[in-house]
Amino acid sequence: TPIRTMRLHTRIALAGAAVLPLAAAPAAAQCMTITETAVANGNFTTLVTALAAAGLDGVLDDPGNGRMTVFAPTDDAFAALPPDLLATLLDPANVDLLTDILLYHVTGGPAFAADVVGLSTVPTFNGQVVDVSLDNAGGVFLDQAQVVITDIVCCNGIIHVIDSVLVPNLQNSLDTVGSDPELSILDSVVNLYPSVQNPLKAQFQEFTLFAPQDAAFAAIPANRLTALVNSPIALRDLLKFHIVPGRLYAADVVAEGSLTTITGQTLTVSISPTGDVLVQGVPVVEANRDTTTGVIHVLGGVMLP
Repeated sequence: TPIRTMRLHTRIALAGAAVLPLAAAPAAAQCMTITETAVANGNFTTLVTALAAAGLDGVLDDPGNGRMTVFAPTDDAFAALPPDLLATLLDPANVDLLTDILLYHVTGGPAFAADVVGLSTVPTFNGQVVDVSLDNAGGVFLDQAQVVITDIVCCNGIIHVIDSVLVPNLQNSLDTVGSDPELSILDSVVNLYPSVQNPLKAQFQEFTLFAPQDAAFAAIPANRLTALVNSPIALRDLLKFHIVPGRLYAADVVAEGSLTTITGQTLTVSISPTGDVLVQGVPVVEANRDTTTGVIHVLGGVMLP
């Protein structure tokens, strides 16, 4: 679709400023592009088919787009997907879904293995981040996928081979809250207010939600809770106090030091003596839950203005 194409080219254009500031790839005589390398290898036929179906094969074949890094699932990785899911992804009617998943496998800049292992997350052209971890045996994992071959150098970037397909969260923030049983109270009150719902499902602007767990609402002082229940406007404003414009991961939140909510109020960020991130004195108990419309940080309490 035109919107999808515009979004893709915008992400590629911004990649140099938004992603990994890593070393340049070494020059290689008569080297092949990422797409040419994947085709020639023979173990990426499903990936090549998917890239063509999404119109991304040309993007990864064009040195003019700048250097990129692709985390490439093998044919066996795609074969391990449920057959109905793979068929759904390759259905022309679902090209936007396929594109979002494929873009989750691409980052800007040549990210060599030695660089990747020094990171906790890698930003992708999907807009979300992939988590990086190491096991006790030294294996490198991107989300749940293990990196099995590293540093395949191409004319326009790097390929790392992974053993499973990376699947980002395909829900928006509103639906992500609704699918989490530990956020059921937040879900029920958010759904009372369209003006609170809208930022959490907006397609063209991203927001950060600080989401109190159910137990957090139970810990609100009784008199304050009664006042909120009896004042729909106060409850709505309390919810908006937990939403900040932009996709801000935990490192961004800490770096900012203070945040401005969608109503223009200020949230103060600090670090506890035990290393916990505190927003308005409330601990973040789970950080960096990616969604299609932003990021969610789960709180152990409710932030009271």
